[in-house]
Amino acid sequence: MIGVEINLETGEVSEIKTEKRLRTQKGKSLLQFPEEYVVIDIETTGLSPQWDEIIEVAALKISNGEIVDKYQTLLKPSFPVDPFISELTGITNKMLETAPIFDDIYQDLQHFIGDNILVGHNVNFDINFLYDEFESRNIILSNNFIDTMRISRRLFKDERHHRLSDLIQRHNIIIDKELHRAEVDINATNKAFEIFKQYIIDHKIDFEKFSKKNYNRKSYKVSDISTENTKFNENTPIYGQHFVFTGKLEVMVRKDAQQLVKDLGGELDNSVTKSTNFLVLGEQDYSKIKKLGKSNKHIKAEKLKAQGQEIEIIPETVFYDFLEECTSEMEES
Repeated sequence: MIGVEINLETGEVSEIKTEKRLRTQKGKSLLQFPEEYVVIDIETTGLSPQWDEIIEVAALKISNGEIVDKYQTLLKPSFPVDPFISELTGITNKMLETAPIFDDIYQDLQHFIGDNILVGHNVNFDINFLYDEFESRNIILSNNFIDTMRISRRLFKDERHHRLSDLIQRHNIIIDKELHRAEVDINATNKAFEIFKQYIIDHKIDFEKFSKKNYNRKSYKVSDISTENTKFNENTPIYGQHFVFTGKLEVMVRKDAQQLVKDLGGELDNSVTKSTNFLVLGEQDYSKIKKLGKSNKHIKAEKLKAQGQEIEIIPETVFYDFLEECTSEMEES
């Protein structure tokens, strides 16, 4: 796979090769409310399973609405934690000095998870990190999973944001500590999951319809996406650049990714044009490349690039690298 690397000092864009990991035995994303499940959350040194590491894992085992077991551990990474991550999570390098490494705990974690359905908020992110860690030790994490963010979007389609912090405020969920610690997040996630289940019961929602793919799907145009921000850092790699997204993203919902582009001063286009600077390929488009060939957007972008247009075709992982660069740039400014 070909991605890009941006030199923030010179503005030069160069191509880099990025490895695309195929998680062929990964479980399925479900829309269910089982009686037994494990709520899970991790904290990491960054967004990329390829380059970043897990620094905390926490899990709750639930049976018939009751917490029957808990699991939590910090994990020592190979490299020191970035100050931004420490500030975000409250996890410092001092705290991790005597923590175990993943090799020390993976068997205990595997035993705790068992074959249970996993529940989490934006849980696909957590699953990808854990899948890769287990796979590197010849273990396949094939557990099916349920995403409370996905459920929230279906139940409350008119709400703009569905972050865990939004759910806490919207549904008056009481937490005793700040978010971004795994053991706090799993408790908030479990409470949200219970609230959603009760909401469906109280509002007599037809669960069969709720579980269907197109339930409450609301179409939108990128021209409808706006931002309340009035000041932007012009030194970030997103500011003033035109982005087009294609395919299903693996970590984020496409609309949320597009909203971040607007919030950082970027521009959005429905289709690839002579104004487009970046075409972001989602997971679905990678699959099409191998099975069905390249999408029309991909083909057009390559044609424009061959004609000399400054357009780059980047995988989803590189887009997240951009977001990290934007964060670092804003922290320094």
